[in-house]
Amino acid sequence: MRQILAVEDSDQDFEVFCWALKRSGWTNPVSRISTGDAVLPYLQQNLSERWPFVMVLDLNLPGMGGLELLRTLKGQPEWRSIPVIVLSTSDRPSEVKACYALGANSFLKKTLDTHRFVQDLQVTMAYWLNTVVLPEQVQPWQD
Repeated sequence: MRQILAVEDSDQDFEVFCWALKRSGWTNPVSRISTGDAVLPYLQQNLSERWPFVMVLDLNLPGMGGLELLRTLKGQPEWRSIPVIVLSTSDRPSEVKACYALGANSFLKKTLDTHRFVQDLQVTMAYWLNTVVLPEQVQPWQD
């Protein structure tokens, strides 16, 4: 089953994400990292075994922020192909533009409209988990 790596510092936002993911029909395993600083060591330690299939990234993280993390990930050839879905409370055009300029693959706004959030996750995850073909290193985990 394909792995989702959530980089989210807020316990509440992570719970809402997991709830919405489940409501949208996805039962994929979700690993959580709550600081930007911990993501790169996690990827280095799990380079071949537990490679995330898709990363959901909050921008407001303690330590290394989401934009800096995105820049670092997309600047490294071994991590560049990991699909990154930015999940943010803001949808300011300058922030959206910056994320895509740094290599984000999707940008979703966190919304208080839970019905809408469930629909957004359903469509986005269907694309990234079922539709696209990705390079070998981001293929599903072996169960």
